[in-house]
Amino acid sequence: VVRVRGLGFLLGLEFKEKAAPVHQALLERRIITGTSSDANVLRLLPPLTLKQEEVDLFVEALKEVL
Repeated sequence: VVRVRGLGFLLGLEFKEKAAPVHQALLERRIITGTSSDANVLRLLPPLTLKQEEVDLFVEALKEVL
């Protein structure tokens, strides 16, 4: 991850290379992320009812993928 950008709950994780493989690997783990017009950015838009357990699940899955 090169940079994290965004405002509020709308976040973009910018990678050195294309984010599509990360997006696909997270989707295989049942974690939905978004794409961006910038191919190197993985978009995150969690619900306002996000729970700590869900954040922990995402962080662990992202660690595995990266």
